[in-house]
Amino acid sequence: MEEDNVLRRLDFSHLPCDGNSVQVDGRLFISDNIDPVELSGGVPTMDFPVQINDMTIVCLCLAGEATVAVNLNEYRMVNGMMMFILPGNIFQIKSSSSDFSFLFMAVAVDFIGVPVNAPFTMKIIKHILATPYCCLAPNEAEEFVAIYKMMKHKLMQSDFRYKKEVAANYMSVMLYNSYLYFPEESKAGADAVSRQDDIFNKFIRAVEKNYMRERNVKYYADILCISPKYLSTVIHRVSGKYATEWIDNYVILESKALLRGCGMSVKEVCHKLNFPNQSFFAKYFKHHTGLTPREYKNS
Repeated sequence: MEEDNVLRRLDFSHLPCDGNSVQVDGRLFISDNIDPVELSGGVPTMDFPVQINDMTIVCLCLAGEATVAVNLNEYRMVNGMMMFILPGNIFQIKSSSSDFSFLFMAVAVDFIGVPVNAPFTMKIIKHILATPYCCLAPNEAEEFVAIYKMMKHKLMQSDFRYKKEVAANYMSVMLYNSYLYFPEESKAGADAVSRQDDIFNKFIRAVEKNYMRERNVKYYADILCISPKYLSTVIHRVSGKYATEWIDNYVILESKALLRGCGMSVKEVCHKLNFPNQSFFAKYFKHHTGLTPREYKNS
């Protein structure tokens, strides 16, 4: 199998280092083209989707527009729209206008120091899993950019010794501020994180790491030291979907990206996703999509 046919994983080592970008400790990357002199005919498009690895990406559109895909769903980014791409998500920049202005941040999950299962982050994560964007009012976008510029100014100082500490604190401010950007229903009851929210978060993280080889609910229940029945009940109560649905969604999404985005054969995808044979994979894929893998690939 040729390496070019594999769904690429995007991590910090792949992010460009140039005069307008800053990377801190290999766990935070920021870049933008906010100043007019830096606009250079939009941003590079991506011929193939990539899978985000061990980071969360935040991108805010400040002018112009761009078409991006998150988990194979297309979104048109316009002024004030902020996109969130979580670890394990499949991402692609399909096009952008010549006047597209943006700021881009990629941050490791553990960089800021705010627990992923903190009450308010749990509510936001569940919103992003369903809708990976929010729309900022002009004053909200202006404040966000102001904080970003102060952080970038400090990080661009070559002789400044405490970049990691300062960056983590600026990012914390932006994270807590971003809580205000989400609909009220996403924040309801966010004053206390429940045991069930914690289970949901740990389950999603386990699925993101293991779905390519494990599709059995019992496997994930064993990781969390609970019964499969209780796991499914909790996941459905928290998210509205059963555990099997979440696992299947990840597998089908990966299958589609490999079949169409990377041009892999049905046999190659079957092997990569640890199915026993092509017939089993074809039945599984058709059950969830209504098409055989070959029909989807050629459609």
